[in-house]
Amino acid sequence: AQKIPPSPPPQPVSVALMREYALNPSDTAVMEAAAFLHGELPIRLARQVVSLDQLPYGMCLMPSVRQVRNWYVQSYRDIVDGPEPLTLEAASNFTTTLSGIYERHAKTLATMSRGTYELRQELTRLFDDDPDASLDAAQLDFSTFFAIHDFLDSFYSSRIGIRTLIAHHLEVHRPDAAEQRARGIMGIIDDHTDPSVVADVAAVDAQNVCERSYGRAPEVHVESADPAIFTFIPSHLHYILFELLKNALRATMDKAQADGNGGDMPPVTVTIANSRENESVCIRISDRGGGIPFSVMPRIFSYLYTTATLDQGDLMHDDFSGQAPAVAGYGYGLPIARQFARYFGGDLRVESLEGIGTEAYVYLKRLNKREVVP
Repeated sequence: AQKIPPSPPPQPVSVALMREYALNPSDTAVMEAAAFLHGELPIRLARQVVSLDQLPYGMCLMPSVRQVRNWYVQSYRDIVDGPEPLTLEAASNFTTTLSGIYERHAKTLATMSRGTYELRQELTRLFDDDPDASLDAAQLDFSTFFAIHDFLDSFYSSRIGIRTLIAHHLEVHRPDAAEQRARGIMGIIDDHTDPSVVADVAAVDAQNVCERSYGRAPEVHVESADPAIFTFIPSHLHYILFELLKNALRATMDKAQADGNGGDMPPVTVTIANSRENESVCIRISDRGGGIPFSVMPRIFSYLYTTATLDQGDLMHDDFSGQAPAVAGYGYGLPIARQFARYFGGDLRVESLEGIGTEAYVYLKRLNKREVVP
């Protein structure tokens, strides 16, 4: 495998600097931004390669994980082997390179999730074939493989940072960037993020996925007592809400089918508390889908816990890269949604009343000038 030289720690980037660049993308600012990313992104990409090489329990050897590693190596090489963006033309060409890198990694989540599936299959086979194994393969609880969870949490947090920096740069160079700025949208940062609008869009997307799998979908009611806007990255919020709504709709449909209910179903409710007096923006997603068994609750944020098959996981949601997600994936949706919520200091928590339903609570910090992309 191709080796990547050691790299220094990544340099945090402030939201204030990102907004300033998007607000006034002068020739000088474009050159400075391109130069910064030309130096910073290889550091972050190299650290991803190292993380993948260090994945424990043999996960680093799984074919899908090796494929993702190769993508990161190729992206690293695209930048370090290419010319420095010392002119406006070179900066423009560098932006094109970044667009290719962004697209290359669009399926990272789906491919890494296949890697966890491959690991489960391989470990199961090894335990089945080992007559001296202390556990039967059926007794393996993959959700307790905490070393993998810690590695993947760090890996995906770093991935969010890389894609945030690239996406912001690409958005600044959109043909309609001036019109976007006039609406308060600075690159990927929206000073007028309306959580109810994002929730409405996520609800339609989740219902479309549900209808493809079940033929119909429950209603989604969005309620906002305090319809205040705030500064945030709408694509991050959309990912979180889409995953939670997809889970809630699936649970509601499964319970309706189990109950033999072919008629009306209870709606999924999104409640938004966004008063300016609140410390954070809080969003609750409530369903009446029967809840989660108590024994399963400790596993819901595990990357290795899933009931999906390989075919289902192949269609999991991954950055809305154009592929059609399935209503059930490899179990990555919830832990990745929590990573997005926690990235700027928020959180995602889930409570269940077994036999009744589930409530998910999303807590988000309002972005200010002091926040940074780690």
